[in-house]
Amino acid sequence: MVIRERQSMLPSDLRVSNSLKIIAALRGANGMSHSDVARKLGLSVPAVHRLMSELVAAGLVNEDGPASESAAIGRPAAIYRFHEDAGFLAGVDIGNGTTRIILTELNFVERASLSFRTSDLGAKLPSVLSEAILRMQDQQGAGDVPLVGVGIGVSASVDPGTGELHGLPVLQQYEGLRLSHELEDVLGCPVAVQQDDHYSALAESSELGSYPGASSLLVLEIGYGIGVGMCLNGQPLPGFHGRFGRIAGWPPSVANDYLPGGTLGEVLTTPGLVQQYRNREGHFPIHDGLGLVEVARGGEPEAVSVLDWAAQEIVQTIQRLSLLCDPEVVVLGGGLSQAYEVFSATLEEQLPEILVVPSLLKDRAVVMGAVLEASSFVDAWLRSGLLRT
Repeated sequence: MVIRERQSMLPSDLRVSNSLKIIAALRGANGMSHSDVARKLGLSVPAVHRLMSELVAAGLVNEDGPASESAAIGRPAAIYRFHEDAGFLAGVDIGNGTTRIILTELNFVERASLSFRTSDLGAKLPSVLSEAILRMQDQQGAGDVPLVGVGIGVSASVDPGTGELHGLPVLQQYEGLRLSHELEDVLGCPVAVQQDDHYSALAESSELGSYPGASSLLVLEIGYGIGVGMCLNGQPLPGFHGRFGRIAGWPPSVANDYLPGGTLGEVLTTPGLVQQYRNREGHFPIHDGLGLVEVARGGEPEAVSVLDWAAQEIVQTIQRLSLLCDPEVVVLGGGLSQAYEVFSATLEEQLPEILVVPSLLKDRAVVMGAVLEASSFVDAWLRSGLLRT
């Protein structure tokens, strides 16, 4: 929803504008008095007192007792804080293997989480997601606390104009689905849907992530799928059709007689690496990437060979991406980020001029990026509520 500013500045507009400024000041501080806010914003103390009373009555601000260390003469000043649990945000990561959902307060403090196999979404993706989110919200015992916004990362490209999903590796039955439109009426709040890699990059360049404040950050996500996300000055780069980073169809660069397919999406992902191990007639019943890593740490030659090849292919992929995008930093994310030490020596030796770091968020990068995207709806929600008071 786009909110257009009116040209005139009526008294109600000024009240809402100043109230939003007060909320912004409180959200960036650990409690402030009337006079603190007045000095910071250049408003009169009586005006701040009046607006603060309205915000307290609206349930957006808490009034606490005076600071215990206050040594001021006369009546100690009350301290005000923004009511961060006045609303909830939800983030969803629909991965190729696992779907994750988290519910947070407006300051990203997590209140509930849920994960299940993506295959369990079956033929009812919109209803399963909406029911899960509403159930998590209800279980918090705060029935009057609204859901402010939802962000959903999905392993697909999302058309910026229509919101349609395209090119899903799994759940192909949802090709063309306008997921945000399906969910907004049910959830009663705005819903943003983006390719999961874009949200991963958003999270990794935020204060929550691996390289806060990067001017240009690129994430290479390798797990059950493979993709790339990029942020420029904290803003995701989706591409004209929302398809930036869809590299699963790229051919591999490093020759290997044991490859199970012909694209990065087939060979440099967990299923591809496990199949390569089996093609090499490895001796252990490996089913996932972390199992393969554990066997390689034990020194089994077949597993070591698979991961040596993967390290070389990751180097080549990062080199290609860096020539294209020239990022300040590359974050290795996805499931393989949990075994970064297996690849770190090769990356440091062969990519001396490229800063590569492991993801600190690991498999939570997408869902945290989705919550950050959901938070973009908070200002509009606050404005709408203040206009009604």
